[in-house]
Amino acid sequence: MFATFDNSDFPTVKVTLSKTIVDRNDFEIFLQEWLKLYDNGEYFTFVFDTQNVGFINPKYSVLMSLFIKELKKRDIQYLEKSEIYVYNKFTMYLLDLIFNLQKPVAPVYIIYNGDIKTIKP
Repeated sequence: MFATFDNSDFPTVKVTLSKTIVDRNDFEIFLQEWLKLYDNGEYFTFVFDTQNVGFINPKYSVLMSLFIKELKKRDIQYLEKSEIYVYNKFTMYLLDLIFNLQKPVAPVYIIYNGDIKTIKP
């Protein structure tokens, strides 16, 4: 599984990402878990750990940007903010691609090499 969601500190949801996305179904499971949080109707914050991420096909960045576009159509944005801890240039490239294609639904703080990059909706 590409992503593991830990709700034990809710409203903070820690998402640990694995090395790669195996296939489209693996990616869809990730999106379904995200949508479950919206369906709960409670505000939350994401903390993404990308330490183990390796190569991910850039097509998933495009699909992620399309997912964000669809999320924006919802009446209420339960996601209040995201923190993304990045450990390599390729992951940073993928995030830049996503957010150049589509602005986030809530503020995103990308922590990489001691720097914090803020991306606003």
